[in-house]
Amino acid sequence: MRGKRDRWAKVVAELTMRVEAVRGRATRIPNRPRCFLMEWVDPPFCSGHWGPELVEIAGGHDPLGR
Repeated sequence: MRGKRDRWAKVVAELTMRVEAVRGRATRIPNRPRCFLMEWVDPPFCSGHWGPELVEIAGGHDPLGR
């Protein structure tokens, strides 16, 4: 079990570094583009939960998602 935990910790650390690299590049965007992230189309509604956070990490702004 110890080996699996070590592997999981390594995978999580690597993914976290990748996300933070994207977040760091996105901070250099002077005007964050506004967008609409639709989670479902029938009935239509905007995304919530972690969707707006992904848009933010990528450098966008989803005003309806919050």
